[in-house]
Amino acid sequence: MSLLDSLLDAIVRLGGDSLVMHVGERPYVVTSSRSLDAVRGPLSWGQVELSSRPLTPDAVLSMLAQVLPPEARHEFDDVGAVEHEIDSPDGLHRFVVVAARGGDDVWVEVRVKHDPPPEQVEQASPSAEEGGRDEAPVPAVNLASGLAGADAVVQAIAVSGGEPGTPDADPRAALEAPEAEVRAEAAAAAAARESEQRAAHERREAELRALLETREAEVRAEAAALLASRETELAEQAAAALARHEQELAANAADALAAHKAEIENEWAVRAAALAEQADTTARAAAAALADVEQALSARETRLEALYERLVERESALADTEAASARRLADRAAELEAAFAMRLADADARACERKAAMDDAFEGRLSDAIAAAAKELETGLLTREEQRAAETAAAAAAEQEALSAAEAVAMRTAIDRAALEAEMQAALLAEQAASTDLRPEPAPAVGATPFVDMVAQGEDDARPVALLLPRHGAAGHSSTAVLLDVLHDGLERGASAVYAIGGSRPLMRVEGEITSSASLPVLHGPDIDRFAFEFAPRDEVAHSTSEWTTTLPGVGRVRCVSFEDAAGRGLVFHLAANISTADELGLSREIQALCNEPDGLIVLAGPRASGKSTLLSAFVDRINRSRSDHVITIESRVRTLHERRHSLISQREVDGEGAAIARAARAALREGPDVLVIDDARSPEAIAVAIDAARAGRLVFASMPAPSTTEAIERLTDAFSADRRPQVRALLSGALRAVISQVLVEKATGGRIAAREVLLSSPPVAQLIVDGAFGQVPIAIEGGRRLGMCTLTDSLVALVRNGVVKPAEAVRNAPNRRVILAALQQDGIDVGDLERRA
Repeated sequence: MSLLDSLLDAIVRLGGDSLVMHVGERPYVVTSSRSLDAVRGPLSWGQVELSSRPLTPDAVLSMLAQVLPPEARHEFDDVGAVEHEIDSPDGLHRFVVVAARGGDDVWVEVRVKHDPPPEQVEQASPSAEEGGRDEAPVPAVNLASGLAGADAVVQAIAVSGGEPGTPDADPRAALEAPEAEVRAEAAAAAAARESEQRAAHERREAELRALLETREAEVRAEAAALLASRETELAEQAAAALARHEQELAANAADALAAHKAEIENEWAVRAAALAEQADTTARAAAAALADVEQALSARETRLEALYERLVERESALADTEAASARRLADRAAELEAAFAMRLADADARACERKAAMDDAFEGRLSDAIAAAAKELETGLLTREEQRAAETAAAAAAEQEALSAAEAVAMRTAIDRAALEAEMQAALLAEQAASTDLRPEPAPAVGATPFVDMVAQGEDDARPVALLLPRHGAAGHSSTAVLLDVLHDGLERGASAVYAIGGSRPLMRVEGEITSSASLPVLHGPDIDRFAFEFAPRDEVAHSTSEWTTTLPGVGRVRCVSFEDAAGRGLVFHLAANISTADELGLSREIQALCNEPDGLIVLAGPRASGKSTLLSAFVDRINRSRSDHVITIESRVRTLHERRHSLISQREVDGEGAAIARAARAALREGPDVLVIDDARSPEAIAVAIDAARAGRLVFASMPAPSTTEAIERLTDAFSADRRPQVRALLSGALRAVISQVLVEKATGGRIAAREVLLSSPPVAQLIVDGAFGQVPIAIEGGRRLGMCTLTDSLVALVRNGVVKPAEAVRNAPNRRVILAALQQDGIDVGDLERRA
């Protein structure tokens, strides 16, 4: 038996009027009070549920597919509603299927169709017992008897051949009137029955609806009460279970804590024992080492005492020797001075004699010339003009001869005087060296000062020469040592420059600030002169303003600049800085990764004295440690010397700017370097060389003065003429790898630290350069933070956040005061005072 047969059989067995199936509800059979059940007796009027589970849309639609034929299903799908009649499997009952659909909501009702028996058309009125209602009876029509009578009349007419009494009449005409009356009565009875059934059905539906609402309210109340009771029970059970779980957790935690505490106590006991044993061992070792140190110190004190005694004896002997030497020197100086005076007097006498002889010769020649002129005048051979010219020539010749004679005498006198002075100084030095057991230094002596005189190279040739005579010998050596000690002190303090000025203490530039110290000695002009004479090239000594580079013992490479002002002569020493590594400078991982680039242009920017050269040196050091390349640096001044580790590094110092740097860079490129470093690339020629080298497959580092990355890119392009800038921007966009701008700020604990702005190459940045939209570069940096880009404001805020820099110093160096104040305030840093100042 199929499911449809089972449902139809259930309707018949329950004596129901209809079967209702609705999506979301359980299927039920609608019954009435006249329904009887053979087993359970009379059923109450209402509904009987056939399932304990609600129906789904798929179940209802599947049932319809079994009930309806294909044409009815098509009508249902097109219209959304259908009505169809079906028979029961045994053929004894007929049912009307009514279905409707609205979206997923499907409603199906299978009604029992009550037809009158074939032999009786009379319809009795509903019983008064059905629902206790009194209804008016519907008039009945005996349709069967009427039809039977009509059939009999037809048969009679057919047998007799006509109507009785009217043999020729048509029998069908005689039947039309009774047939019409019967049909009218049947139509009226059918309409009355249909109206009665419709009214009864509507009443049943209203009653069912009211009953369903009442039942639904009752069910909802029962469900609410049951749900509340169940919730109460569940809450009590949950509370009890939670209490038990908490007790178990507390017990387990107490046990675990006790066990852990015992383990920790045991572990600390073991560690304490080990530490005590280690402390005992360390104490014994320290005691033994202290005993050894004390013994060594005692022995050293003994040796020092002996050396001090010997030093005292030596100083006493030296004092006696110096006193005797001083006396001998004084005596010898007196003798030399007397001899010099005598020789000078002899030279003056010889000069007077020579002058007198020359005067006599000049007077004789003049007399002869006058006599000859008079003779010629007498003979009339000369005109008056020729006479005047001859007299003038004679006078000039006489004057020139006199001057030549005087100059010769003066030259010889100067030569004799210089020779005497040199001989006297040499004798003094020889006696001093012999008395102090010191060897004289080879000429020119240390601490010599220039004495310019005229020395004759021949009778008709004279030129100025510098005769350098030492003043005090050992004093010059001591002044040089003083300046070397000052430079050593500057290196220990980390000074970048030392200023030596006559009549004052030396000054030093440390961390950008000029400082001095009371422990430094006061320098004098002669001390600076002697130092310059000893270490400067010979062709630079006589110049008051000159510049040279030298290597000093214990100091290293130093660039010296001499000057002369109102206070006298001075020297500026630019000391070579120590190489700062990338980690010491705090370079980020993205900045250090630039050293691994195979080619491209990396620009370092910043204001004056912002550490650009130090950053360049750190990049070179990083390459020297990590790559095996050929590196050439073009520098205006070599500040740091790099030792050769993995790379071949050639550092070249170039005098001049612009074209000179470009020429040196082009010459370096002919050597095929892998890395090219240009210290100052502000000129168009140097920029062009840097871009060409980067595009040719070389890694190029170039520095230039610019306050920001945006300004640096603008200066790279604005250095060229307007018609070339588009081409330069296109080349630069492909060659540029990064632009790093930095500024030095004061640290809270003293000293300075760099705050950097980093712009890395990316497709958006390259497009901005090609378009010349440099004003959007800061926006590109903010959008590229995930790539390692960083604005100067971000760097300053990070330094303040880490406590390295004070907020006021960060605001002072920020490009935009309001932006950094907002950023600091967002980080929770108090900027109230700074806002009021703003």
